[in-house]
Amino acid sequence: MTESVTSVLWRAWLACAEWLAADPLRPLFVAAVLMLAVFFATRFFTARWRRWTGFWLNRRGSRAERAALRLLKKAGYDLVDDEPRLVYHLLIDGERQAFSITPDYVVRRDGCDYIVEVKRKDKAGTIRNGQVRRQVVEYALASQQPCLLVDMNAREITEVALARH
Repeated sequence: MTESVTSVLWRAWLACAEWLAADPLRPLFVAAVLMLAVFFATRFFTARWRRWTGFWLNRRGSRAERAALRLLKKAGYDLVDDEPRLVYHLLIDGERQAFSITPDYVVRRDGCDYIVEVKRKDKAGTIRNGQVRRQVVEYALASQQPCLLVDMNAREITEVALARH
């Protein structure tokens, strides 16, 4: 006659309990192995989750950047460079240090070059947002050129330049 699944599981449970009780260090060893397994499984799945969400966020971002380029072309701007690496220098405690930035585009209209930053988030895409404003000011200072902030939610292009006193 075949045994029921519950009786087989119960006997296995009792055998495990007997095995653990035979040596006082075995439960500690089993607990340590389980903790390590949970730790590494958490790291593994967290990395996979970040990679998966990063893939979709980058895909949405690049889609917004392509749409922004079409919007800029409709407004009469021509693409000069995409994702250029601009280097600028600061004096920090008297020592010259180089920093680099990577805006989304450099475009040209009427002989003037513009640094372009594309934003696609709801409230983050406006110049009123402090982080966006600081980023655009850094671009303007580093490049000594006016900047265009492209808000893809509102489909607006805002020109930002440093005021000359």
